[in-house]
Amino acid sequence: MSILRGLPVGSRRSKAAPESQMTCHLYSIRDAPKHETFRAHLRDLGMEIIRWEAPIPTESIAGTVPPDFLVFSNQDLVMFAMCSTPHTEAAQIDTRVREDRISLRVGLIARGDRTYQIGRARVDIKGLDLALIYQPKGKIIRGSGTAPERSISIVIKPSVLKARLGDRLAQLPAQVRDVIMGKRPFHRESRVSGRLMSVVSSLDELLRLPRAFLDIHAEATATAFLASALDSLSASVPRAVGPTAAEAARLENVRSLIEENPARHYDVEELGRMAAMNRTKLRAAFKMVYGMTLSDYQTASRMRLAERRLRSTELSLESVAHEVGYANAASFVVAYKAFFGSTPGRARGR
Repeated sequence: MSILRGLPVGSRRSKAAPESQMTCHLYSIRDAPKHETFRAHLRDLGMEIIRWEAPIPTESIAGTVPPDFLVFSNQDLVMFAMCSTPHTEAAQIDTRVREDRISLRVGLIARGDRTYQIGRARVDIKGLDLALIYQPKGKIIRGSGTAPERSISIVIKPSVLKARLGDRLAQLPAQVRDVIMGKRPFHRESRVSGRLMSVVSSLDELLRLPRAFLDIHAEATATAFLASALDSLSASVPRAVGPTAAEAARLENVRSLIEENPARHYDVEELGRMAAMNRTKLRAAFKMVYGMTLSDYQTASRMRLAERRLRSTELSLESVAHEVGYANAASFVVAYKAFFGSTPGRARGR
């Protein structure tokens, strides 16, 4: 097990009125030497990492090099968004807060499960479950088990959430109200709204956006996630049925097959049999979980492999093109430029 390391690769502070205090930081969790900057950032937000042990992803699921971890904050809340290589290794993260906090968390866990624990109370999360957590001041919350490969969390003061809800707090199910009021530590919701799934599936796109207005995009994502999570927690709102833990595991088998040999031509029927789904369900479920279509994911896998070969070898463009599944160098260059916005020569510093 390795210690997860984070390195800020960019940040923006809003030039709006001082009271807005809007910040957006991007971090890389691959090949970074230390994690102290991230820890210091969290301390500024009233949070402290007690222990952080997790696998270091080797690639970004978004098809680009890191950053793959975003931290956004304004005067009301903090949002964490992560989109990394799927894996099944265990991870343990222990945190503590200086003031009472409520968090709403969704993370894709394709295999196994993840446990959140405060004292003796615990909740187990699988698949695409939504967790509502009340963390009292000074109490340590321990997250252990399989690390999610894409996740989004909102951390907010109870008073702020209550103020936003207003009279609508009374309309929420009793078990949800109890967590918001601090009467119980956890609530798990396994059936989430379609809008929430859409927000989660768009994380890789968020992390690939130009940085000029990333703070504004991140704020919009945080607002959409909070609203969609509250939708999912409300008994009166129709909920979409996301992939079960077993379905997520089979989808991960499909993703792994494509990642291991992106040059191969895959028949959707064959992939459907592997996932035990028909063509329509496979396409919809894959996009829901990984945020891109099967063909787009294969293209991203090809481009990741191509970039590695261009940077680490002296192979000709023709050879690289054939290795990643293109008939000739010309078609490869077109695809590469469409994906990365630059020519393959730039990967070699030319």
